[in-house]
Amino acid sequence: MRRSSLSLLMGIACSSVASIASADAGGWHYGVGTGFSSFSVNGDVGVPVTVKGNVPAGAVPPTGIVADVDLNNKETSDLLDSAVGLTAFAANEDWSLTASFNKLSLKDQDSRFDAEWDKTQAEFIVAYNFARVSCNTFALQLGARYVEHDWSADVGRIPVTGGTVRMSSDVDDHWTDVVVGIMHTRPLAKGWVWRNVANYGLGGSEGTVLAQTSVIWKPLEHWAFNASARYLSTEYGDKGDLGDSDFYYYKADEPAFGLGVNFVW
Repeated sequence: MRRSSLSLLMGIACSSVASIASADAGGWHYGVGTGFSSFSVNGDVGVPVTVKGNVPAGAVPPTGIVADVDLNNKETSDLLDSAVGLTAFAANEDWSLTASFNKLSLKDQDSRFDAEWDKTQAEFIVAYNFARVSCNTFALQLGARYVEHDWSADVGRIPVTGGTVRMSSDVDDHWTDVVVGIMHTRPLAKGWVWRNVANYGLGGSEGTVLAQTSVIWKPLEHWAFNASARYLSTEYGDKGDLGDSDFYYYKADEPAFGLGVNFVW
């Protein structure tokens, strides 16, 4: 098992600052950012499996499984193999455009077990400020989110009657959702902004719910920092397709928190 002292580097930690840029007076503002974040995973994952070896006579090996996955923040950090995240944005008084990309890889390995999960996500969101009430600004969101999951696992020397068998699985699946949502922004003090986002994705998945709250601090002209907490719930695939060669099912919650840094101009 690979151990890492780093938290997960993810795009969700750095997209928040577009709201403070849009609050600045005059024209368009731009920025790029990255950050550290930590997340957990709790839910069900279903994959096809292949069984090789001394399968007992008359036995029918499984062609797919649905397993419970429960990884806390420390466990995902311990399993982290690599991660990268980047966000870019443009914003003015009424509009903001945000593009983000993040990719991570979790690995687990011992003498009998070898597994890896690679997750890639790319997102583009357009937001329009449709209402201002006192110090509060409300915006509509519309965009697209691409998600790719790549799972591989190999379990060896599973004891059965008459010997041992090896079980393996290899999945590479992806989907694209249309994302609609709402964003709320409120200044807290000079250089400080509170932002809340709730959106829903549908089209490729069976439904994805995201809720995020962030506090942004811009102490310098070209630098901004933020702290974020996020809840993400995703369902993809049909558990009833268990046994199909292209079977993949993912239904999990991924709460996260993180810190971001952004260069703005």
